[in-house]
Amino acid sequence: MVRRIGCTVRGGAARKVLLLYLFAWSLFATIGLLAAAPRAARAGDGAIHPELQHLAARAGAAKGPETHAALRALFALWDKGDPRQVEQALLAASTDKTRSAPAQAYAQLILAEARVRRGDGPGAAQRMAELGFVDRWLFVGPFDDENRVGFGSPYQPETELLAPIVPGRAYDGKQRPVRWRSTTEGGAVFDFGDWVRPREQMCGYATTVVRAKPGTKPREISLWVGAEGSFKLWWNGKSVLEDPAYRGFDFDRFAATVDLAVGANRLTVKVCNDIAAPKIAVRIADASGVADRAIVVDNDPSATETVPATPRRSDRAAKRLEGPVQTFERLTAGTKPNARDMEAYARYLFLTGGSPRGEHRSRDLAARAAEAEPTWERAILAADLAEDRNQARSWVEQADKLVKAADGSAPGQGQPRSNRDQLARRDALLRSDPGHRSRPRAGAARPRGAVRAGRTAADRARRDRASARPPAVQRLALAHARSAFAFARAQR
Repeated sequence: MVRRIGCTVRGGAARKVLLLYLFAWSLFATIGLLAAAPRAARAGDGAIHPELQHLAARAGAAKGPETHAALRALFALWDKGDPRQVEQALLAASTDKTRSAPAQAYAQLILAEARVRRGDGPGAAQRMAELGFVDRWLFVGPFDDENRVGFGSPYQPETELLAPIVPGRAYDGKQRPVRWRSTTEGGAVFDFGDWVRPREQMCGYATTVVRAKPGTKPREISLWVGAEGSFKLWWNGKSVLEDPAYRGFDFDRFAATVDLAVGANRLTVKVCNDIAAPKIAVRIADASGVADRAIVVDNDPSATETVPATPRRSDRAAKRLEGPVQTFERLTAGTKPNARDMEAYARYLFLTGGSPRGEHRSRDLAARAAEAEPTWERAILAADLAEDRNQARSWVEQADKLVKAADGSAPGQGQPRSNRDQLARRDALLRSDPGHRSRPRAGAARPRGAVRAGRTAADRARRDRASARPPAVQRLALAHARSAFAFARAQR
């Protein structure tokens, strides 16, 4: 029996009263401290997210294919900070004349994705239309790709690359005879899964006729290709590009320079995929990567009856263009590649879902970069991509030591120099903690947005709210949660 304030409380009721007092006290104290917290530390009140400033600066300093990874990292902050600020940073990148034409085009592509996120379909379509994507195709499929046998199998359309397309002619498909058909509506990305069945473990062919507009001369143009799965590309019957890796989709992964001849030019692609439907996006630009507006494409079968003219070769050597995958592969080849290149390639593959399925390319690159030239950011990236919990924990501990060493303090005493660094460190360590459920698992199948962001919006928002609170508020909020849980249990 417990006597309180002139009343008597017996048995379990005493515990309920005590828990109620604790609950009320912690709730009012938490509200008071949160109200006193600085406004800049709160999420969602218009303050610039500290990581946005850091990533915008990194994107501004990025060179070559590093730009693609930096821009994707910026876009990954969409659900984390203020979307308007993210869009402004991407807009600045897309209009920065000091960047290469391919980098500006890639920023425009991400801006189009941002328009889709905002529900502005017409705005996104307008941006994509300005970039020169092929939006009219003739296609045939599906052909078999069980166990990935299709990529190396030259099905009949592959042996007739310059032959006129005969409507109604049948080919032996995966499950039934298949025939050439034409797309009835345009779009930057051609998804075979919208047109054929079965959608998975299949290959498909697509072709179109490319012409220069009247009054323009033969010239060099560039083709920029992104695919879901593996692909091959032929220009006027000649093999120009191929990628045997089965990857997730992203724009402009590969590039090649070709000659635009007088009259009809035949562009043909083969795309194979295993766990999803094959997709392809081909952007046609001038020799520097700027969209070529003096080009038309035609998917009328009668247009394929014209044999492509032999292009007249110029005495000037063709400029070699590369997409980010080609450049990164070249830079990271050899026995001792640069740690910065390996880190940038690992980030690009991770953020775009570009690691070949069945391999651990991004994980291995991140680990090699962190071992070659350790920095806390590289250690955190290696932890993000590690599949083993113990290995991830080891990388997180190494990152913590590197931060403290950079601060010039003894282990256990160091703190980041600025509030921005402190938030970035907390964000990264919490995200990569193997015991934290929001840590992304390398190689896991995720929706496209989750792949690029690395974790769900709910996890990001929860982590951001925690990292923005002062330590005292964090401790009190934890006490509040514990007391509420105990009170709920006492009521059962």
